[in-house]
Amino acid sequence: MFDLPDLVYRVVHEQPGGVPALAARMGVSPNVLNKKVSPTQEFHKLTLGEAAQIVELTGDDRIPQAFADMVGCVLVPTADFDGVTDMALLETYTQMISCLGVFGQDFHAALRDGHITRAEVQQIHDDLYKLQSAGAELFVRLGALIDD
Repeated sequence: MFDLPDLVYRVVHEQPGGVPALAARMGVSPNVLNKKVSPTQEFHKLTLGEAAQIVELTGDDRIPQAFADMVGCVLVPTADFDGVTDMALLETYTQMISCLGVFGQDFHAALRDGHITRAEVQQIHDDLYKLQSAGAELFVRLGALIDD
């Protein structure tokens, strides 16, 4: 399990240039941003909009991943695939099928001996995440081909 305030603090402080660089991009003072992400600060709080802005500016998805984990959901990143080609769509489909094969092999191997280890569950989790991500990417790429 994670501590969300500590995670937000690390995300902001680990960015290139740290707090001063990110604060400048957000249009706030470094002092204010530093207080808003401090796990020990009681009065200055980061808003949901500011958290979203941090994710957008940094490209760091640890904050939304933490939210998803908290509520038992899976975060599946997608991208803008405007102008996707049929061949790119086919490659995405074959990637998804490949992920399904790896998932199936690891799932079978975990069940084969009659007991499942923590490492096997983690591997299956990772495989399933890759499969879900590939499926979401396929769906977004397909949507980019809509020609109304």
